Amino acid sequence: NLDDPNHNPLSRVNMEGPTYFAQMTASPVASASLGQVYRATRHDGLEVAVKVQRPDALAILAQDAQCFRTVFRAKGAWDEYVAPLLAPKAPQKVEGGFTEAEMRQGELSAGAVIDRVARDIQKELDYRLEAANSDRFRESLEFLGFCTTPTVVHATDRVLQTEWIPGRHLSDCNTQEGLALTRMAVEACTASMVLTGFVHADPHEGNLMLHKDGRVVFLDFGLMSEVNVVNMEGFARGIQGLLSENWLALTEAFVDVGFVTSPIMHRNSVEEMWRVDPNYGVAELAQELEQAMKTTEGGVSRFGALATVLNKSISPTWLVFTPPYVLLLIRTFLTLEGMAASIDPDFNIYEMAMPWAVKRSLSPSTEKGIQVFRQTLLTEENQIQWQRILDLLAASQNNDEAVDTVTETSATVQATAAKRNAALQDAIASLLGSSDGRALRRALMDVDLVDVLVKLSSPEARPLLQQAMAK
Repeated sequence: NLDDPNHNPLSRVNMEGPTYFAQMTASPVASASLGQVYRATRHDGLEVAVKVQRPDALAILAQDAQCFRTVFRAKGAWDEYVAPLLAPKAPQKVEGGFTEAEMRQGELSAGAVIDRVARDIQKELDYRLEAANSDRFRESLEFLGFCTTPTVVHATDRVLQTEWIPGRHLSDCNTQEGLALTRMAVEACTASMVLTGFVHADPHEGNLMLHKDGRVVFLDFGLMSEVNVVNMEGFARGIQGLLSENWLALTEAFVDVGFVTSPIMHRNSVEEMWRVDPNYGVAELAQELEQAMKTTEGGVSRFGALATVLNKSISPTWLVFTPPYVLLLIRTFLTLEGMAASIDPDFNIYEMAMPWAVKRSLSPSTEKGIQVFRQTLLTEENQIQWQRILDLLAASQNNDEAVDTVTETSATVQATAAKRNAALQDAIASLLGSSDGRALRRALMDVDLVDVLVKLSSPEARPLLQQAMAK
């Protein structure tokens, strides 16, 4: 019975024959709803973590999913038969108007969301898939230099062996080590979201460790998120728009990634139906978004504040969705942000994501991404938009200065920042010679060289030249 915390899987092994492990803990060192982890030593001396799935794991998953579906059906019946009787006034039917129920059908319905989450969680039951995810995640982020995962020793569908990691969890770290751990975890996940498209969906404290060599170690790869290139580019544009307080760009990014409908749907009150109104488009939504973001605590620094703005300030009159693909991403970044804020109250998750958002924007592959990239870099006359470049450099410099301030007493955090900056510089430099840099090379071929020479010889270019010399 794996529900017994003192249960040891070795008790099921025929002790008259050769044992698989020389030693194994009598009780689990970590437990979760679907499995338990034990520490063991193989006969060859290798220390491993042994993850064993509970025999009733599938039943637990099926039971949870059925409970959610039952609640969903009950809510649907309430909305259809009871709520109209209690409502003071039903939405007035207008030509071209849609009810809430009509807009939230198919893949956007609560039932579809429940099914999507259940399918994602079901993947956790195959430890062979988890082993493959671990290797893929580590390889995808090798360029960072500070992120790793345990090496897989052996995997079956219900038992997973990985190397034992010599490291500590957040609760065992001092303040500076904890700050380094959370910063690295946030950077790894933001780089995943906008660069690799393969994101760890459950980065809570138990699934993160600080390796003795200073790297961040991610554990447990049963639950992962995949982001396609269209949404990666949309998220990158949104991060840059938010940090630069370009609310129109942020709003357009929301449309691109599916948070806001296209065409945009609006209503003046909850008593009206949703409809397309030429007087309420992306510009008007951007104005309301700006006001809400600036008046909400943490609006331009906290991911949780953005969720509050969308759900409470925007969604009553603008049709806003949470696409099923983004549910696990929300979980990822709310979890990380909570960890980071407990150590550093001034932590800004968007500033941590900015370097990787810039890198993604410099290597667009979609038609929309290439168009936005050219508009950001060049004017209609193919002259470089110098002020925007200087603004990006200023944001990068401010981020580095913030790191320097924090790292006066922390060599670990400082080393992490150095690795991050080196990885970013190498990634951007490599664009010019790679297929990912096709849009950048095309833009450079169209640049007005006379304008470049004139600008570089002007006083306004001094910050740009100083940055280049510093690199």
